[in-house]
Amino acid sequence: MKNSSKFIFLMSILLVLSACYKAEEIDTDVITVTPSTDPLDEYIRVNFTEKYDVAVRYRFVDRYVDPTKRVTPPRKEVVEPML
Repeated sequence: MKNSSKFIFLMSILLVLSACYKAEEIDTDVITVTPSTDPLDEYIRVNFTEKYDVAVRYRFVDRYVDPTKRVTPPRKEVVEPML
């Protein structure tokens, strides 16, 4: 029993040491996003995002919606009063 635990320990050390390698550098382009200048987006940024660190999604983005559900984005004029 003592030899098998030593063997397992040595094998695990060997596995850990062989799995380590130098970090590779990733060469990708940096994507810059320009903030929207829309008055509603400015209102949301100042009053919700900067103040409370809350993201408000009022535009339809399909990745935030369950594909089995039917949704409709709100009219833009009712977003600010609703907030």
